[in-house]
Formats: sequence, structure tokens, C-alpha cells
Amino acid sequence: MIILKKMTQNEFDKFTEWSLKNYANELLESGMRIELTPYEEAKSQFKKILPNGLKSKDNFLFVVQNEFYEDVGVIWYQINPRNNEFGFICELFIYEQHRRKGYGTQVLTAIENDARTHGIKIMVLSVFKYNTPACELYYKSGYIKARELDKSMYLEKKL
Repeated sequence: MIILKKMTQNEFDKFTEWSLKNYANELLESGMRIELTPYEEAKSQFKKILPNGLKSKDNFLFVVQNEFYEDVGVIWYQINPRNNEFGFICELFIYEQHRRKGYGTQVLTAIENDARTHGIKIMVLSVFKYNTPACELYYKSGYIKARELDKSMYLEKKL
């Protein structure tokens, strides 16, 4: 069993710091061509998506907790600003020591249910192709390939 707990400002500040570093590392590992340094690219994208931080409209950020109220990961999704029938998973991360326990699958189910309450009919995400465990999780959870790029792909699921 998992619990989705809305992030506090303190948790958001820590998440932001971690997320920028993590995304910068993913950009490096993927070999994608970018104009800025990986960290500056991550920071630029983060600012566009969350211009008002935790209070940014139509963004939902949660700390994932297990049945013992231990933090096991984070999840962030948003309503597409151009078409509110689409949601986009910006970040799903289960901490290393809590992986392979079913939390990822449970989180996807929980946010899909939450997204339906906001009128979202299709959930979309982007994943780097090299991230095999994440790809396996998404396929197992019913996501299908919508568009393939050189280093990454977009997956989607009708809710």
C-alpha cells in the first residue's frame, strides 16, 4: 500500500535540488545534444514547467510513502496546458532501497486515478531508452509507445 502525500515547501526545495542534478545526469548519460550545460538545461526546463514553484498551476507533486509512512519516492505530474485531457508524468522516482517492491506500479495506478478526477483522459510520459527498468514498469502498467526519438521515447496510456 502507498500513500501520496502532497509535498511541503521544504520537501519541494529538496526535490528541486535533487531533480535538477538527476535530470542533468540523465541528459549526460543519454548523449542528447543540448545547447546549455546539462545542469543549466535542466534548470531552464524546470523554470518553464514550474514558474511558481510548488504553487504552479496544474502541477501535482507528491512524496510517496509506504504503509509505515516511510518516504519511498516522489511523483510529479501535470495537466497539459494546451489540452487539459492530457496529463504528463514529469518525474517518477522510487528510492533505490525501495525498488522491486511494487511501489512504482502502485504509484502509477494512484496518480492515474487522481488524474481522472481532473478530467485527464490520456497520461503521457517521456523515458530515456537506456532506462530499461523504467521502460519495463511502464509497459507492464499498460503504457504504449506513442513516439520514438533518437535517445528517448514518449509513452501514453488511455485512462
